[in-house]
Amino acid sequence: MNANVTTVYGCSDDLIELDGAIYDEVGCYDQITRLKFDNDVRIAVEYDDDGHWRITPLNDSPNVTIVRAEDRLGYTDVDGPIYSDLATVTGATSFKAKRLAVKRVE
Repeated sequence: MNANVTTVYGCSDDLIELDGAIYDEVGCYDQITRLKFDNDVRIAVEYDDDGHWRITPLNDSPNVTIVRAEDRLGYTDVDGPIYSDLATVTGATSFKAKRLAVKRVE
């Protein structure tokens, strides 16, 4: 993997994984979490009610690419769980996580 690339995906129902240039995990059970990278990439990560991890861009940055879980044909679990969107962030060396809110439980 390119040393300048970080892959972001959800794992299980309570973790956001970062692999590559940044290697970390963020606990986020029942929370929407915003990740802000030092290269100006901002994304929101949420485990939805259908059991999928959704990653949404919060700004227009050329330094992030997001592939939806439904479009990940040909990927394997080695690339991140198939039930998760996959974000590829280039040029970042650090990030901050902010948990926005506890999701409503019905």
